[in-house]
Amino acid sequence: MKPAEIAAPPAVRDLGGDVTDLLHRWAEGEREALDRLVPVIYEELHTVARSLVRREHPDNTLQATGLVHETFIRLSQRKTSHWRCRGEFFAWAAKVMRHVLVDHARSRRAAKRGGDAEHVNLEDHEVDLPRRAATVKRDWATARIWLLRELRTAGGAHR
Repeated sequence: MKPAEIAAPPAVRDLGGDVTDLLHRWAEGEREALDRLVPVIYEELHTVARSLVRREHPDNTLQATGLVHETFIRLSQRKTSHWRCRGEFFAWAAKVMRHVLVDHARSRRAAKRGGDAEHVNLEDHEVDLPRRAATVKRDWATARIWLLRELRTAGGAHR
């Protein structure tokens, strides 16, 4: 047995080069090849997904099965899917899984910070503002002028 075949699940080991052939046929758009491929590679993808999910932060809500399914969706949406061998496919699938986990974590963090809040365009709403709104800069400038006048007046009165 080859070293790569020892680590593979029995279904993948039994098919040998057939997995690569099915990958090539799927890449060419053959739906039947995908239908035959999924049951063969599903368990190995699930093993990879379990390993990746185990390393995630404890508050991660994405489970291995969901990760495998999202990976299949993303892989099937690729315009070009030409993998030279099953090893290249599984390496690519693992990379896609990591991207799915990152995207999932980002969306959860965004939701925590109001990412799902309703956004309102202020230009669509009229706001009654006074003609001349008092700003901090104007107040500070006025206060400085007043203070300088007071110091000059007080300084001249003591002489």
